[in-house]
Amino acid sequence: MTATYARNPGYSGKPFAGPRPVELVLVATDEAVNIFGLAARFTARAWLPQVERAAEEVARELVSRAVETTGIPGTRLPWTAFQEGEIPLIEARLRLEYPSLFVEVWDGDRTSPYPLPGAELDEHMAAVQARVRRWDWYPRGRGKVIWGELGIPPQHHTGKLPRRTAGRFSYPAPGGQGHPLPDVETLRQVRDGLARLDSDRAQGAAR
Repeated sequence: MTATYARNPGYSGKPFAGPRPVELVLVATDEAVNIFGLAARFTARAWLPQVERAAEEVARELVSRAVETTGIPGTRLPWTAFQEGEIPLIEARLRLEYPSLFVEVWDGDRTSPYPLPGAELDEHMAAVQARVRRWDWYPRGRGKVIWGELGIPPQHHTGKLPRRTAGRFSYPAPGGQGHPLPDVETLRQVRDGLARLDSDRAQGAAR
């Protein structure tokens, strides 16, 4: 099974030798939503914890949409319900291309998730779009893959250096008890310790 996956446009150079993708084949029922949601949460926690919550939400929305499109949504069904026909399956995948985490879901419908002119995104794709850096889809086999890219959120800086509180820090005395040592005494102990370290090194080299 061969597929072309989107690459991070900000990436250049050698491919990132990251962990192996997490791939699941699930029966397209409501249980699949919880299964892939939990898989996304714990995988993101290990790979890219900054997007753990968003990864779980995107995974749930994409699988929910796939179940509604090609699966059997609604109440939990017994396995005997699938004996007379083909079992509807979906494929879900998590892939790390640092600094991005890709969430990908395949279903058996080739209809584009983009809305018709003048229409709006369905609720699942609207929720995905609100959480990802970018998303898209491509046909594969008799169905399609919808993918979303999650990246590390930008850090907002004020441009100002943090202000240090007036006063000096307290250094604990040896053993963690007693009064703080004066700064001069602390520096003297550091000096003596470095001198002993140099002396020990010199004696070791002489041997």
